[in-house]
Amino acid sequence: MSIVKSITDYINKNLELSIFKGSNASLYSITEHVAKDDKMIPAIIKDGEADYVIYDDRFDFVVYHRLENIGYTLVKSSGYGDSVNNKQAVYNMALYVSFNSDKIAAHELIEAINTAFVTNLTSAQNQKLSLLSATIETTGAVAQSKENNLLNSEFQISGNEILPKITMARIRYTITTTARLACVNPCNTEEKCLN
Repeated sequence: MSIVKSITDYINKNLELSIFKGSNASLYSITEHVAKDDKMIPAIIKDGEADYVIYDDRFDFVVYHRLENIGYTLVKSSGYGDSVNNKQAVYNMALYVSFNSDKIAAHELIEAINTAFVTNLTSAQNQKLSLLSATIETTGAVAQSKENNLLNSEFQISGNEILPKITMARIRYTITTTARLACVNPCNTEEKCLN
């Protein structure tokens, strides 16, 4: 399982146990746009099969994530010497949530998600993912409006296909991870890495 998928699963679990507790919510991990019926819609791809993310009024909330881009930097270790021992990755992400606007206003939902958002992983979670550290920071949000029609951009639907009470918000965030550079040992022996 990828690091970023694991982290989005942690984010979803935290949201499920906090602001979505007791609600009918459907939380997905990382999606990508795929073609379905001549339209591009979000889906999770597993073993070549698409699990399509749907918006509908059967759920109070439908949440999914999208990886927008990744940047990498080599980081010098703090201490003696000038050796590069660590690699830092910055994942620019977006969390999308469609919801029933009769039950909560967009600005209230965005504020609740921002407040409940995981900001870093526990030591145990970092260790499980072989990370030195992982931080998560929300960087901005936008709600559905006539000017930006998030539902249409995500699901390529026309106005008459959208239930009036269903709306959408997008919260952008970054995940910054730091990990040790791995030793590549082509001989598959137990020799230690040389720095």
